[in-house]
Amino acid sequence: MDDKNKLYFDYVEKHLNPLGIRKATLSLTPFVYSPELQQEVKEISISYAKILEYLFQQYPEDQRIREVLGYSGELESHLREMTVYPRNMALARLDIFRTVDGLRMVESNTETPGGNEECTALETGFLDVMGLEGVRQLDRLDVVFNTLIDHYKVQMEHKAIPVKEKPTVNLITWDWDIERIRGEYDVLINTIRDKGCKCDVIDPNKLVFEGRDAINPEMGEKVDLFYRRFTSDELPKHAEYGFGLAKKLNDSGAAVVNPFCTKRVDSKNIMVLVKDESYDSVFSPELAPHVERIRDILPWTRKIGEEIEVSGEPRKGYEFLIEERERLVIKEANSYSSVGVFIGEDKDEEEWGQIVDMALGGDFIVQEKINLPTMPVRLFDGVNEFTKELIYNVNPYMFNGDFGGIYVRASTDKLTSFKVGHLSTVLPAFAENR
Repeated sequence: MDDKNKLYFDYVEKHLNPLGIRKATLSLTPFVYSPELQQEVKEISISYAKILEYLFQQYPEDQRIREVLGYSGELESHLREMTVYPRNMALARLDIFRTVDGLRMVESNTETPGGNEECTALETGFLDVMGLEGVRQLDRLDVVFNTLIDHYKVQMEHKAIPVKEKPTVNLITWDWDIERIRGEYDVLINTIRDKGCKCDVIDPNKLVFEGRDAINPEMGEKVDLFYRRFTSDELPKHAEYGFGLAKKLNDSGAAVVNPFCTKRVDSKNIMVLVKDESYDSVFSPELAPHVERIRDILPWTRKIGEEIEVSGEPRKGYEFLIEERERLVIKEANSYSSVGVFIGEDKDEEEWGQIVDMALGGDFIVQEKINLPTMPVRLFDGVNEFTKELIYNVNPYMFNGDFGGIYVRASTDKLTSFKVGHLSTVLPAFAENR
């Protein structure tokens, strides 16, 4: 066994797996991205950020947008209560595959795009232990911190509250999630503390609200800036006050990043608005080149209903979805982490029929299946080194409307998800020096 492999493994275990429950297998293969790829995903990131920020502002004014996004009931009431700021989209991540047909974007995460802490530890350890020439490491956590502070200032100005030079920062998520990836959170927490700000992570159910103050009783002081690490969909499941917790945080004197209004643009139906040319008039003329750029990398995407427009002609939804099973992917519009994604060629006819019935009765989209790329990845389990041919994607972050690094995920399953499949990993990613 190579001593370096074990040293790197031990480094990652110490920083990311203190409780011994991390699922990801360790990759010994780095991903090095060229200036050309970085520029391409940078342009995509900027364009998508502009589209999302536009939809934030237009959502209340444009009935067509609301109809496509399809929020209703308690969730719609929740969204109407949430503040929309002059700038809202602080952090997001796109899921992009490098196919033989070029880059293809299949969805986005605009509420809680995690992974930067994990990438930082993997990349720092890789360079320190394994070594790699001709590359540079992105200062991911500096990008995160600067984004948090920038949006803290935006929200304080909107709330007419003085900005603190060193605000108290809390990451907020559920106790079970803190236990699951405490090592990752500590990577960021320690960075924020090094910047001179008090920082910790807490279950939001433990917060105490007094007037406009949101107080962390474990720290014994009010919090100025919350970095939210859970989705709005989780509020009814895990929050003592349900959506009321979001209302308390929204109305407090603290900033919340990402703000709860970001649920507005988290739906996969956003891709329907962009891809379907019949919605061109939704967007302002200034956005046309940005819409075109994203449209070019989206697979064919439509909202599922009794009728689905295919090649300019209406088709009966059930008939089309059943007949074209092997070339289609059905996605729940408001699910996350690939939980509600179903690939037709992986389902038998009976199972697919059940999925189609479910989709026709809910909020789902259909996309054309893309050709998924693979690459050989060297892996290490603490004892043995082995190589697997894995499906991988290159997922750019959007921070403050700009490119914020790449998150490279690879796995044996077609969804490249840690919630599905048997073997998954994150590759340390570095920019090529030229």
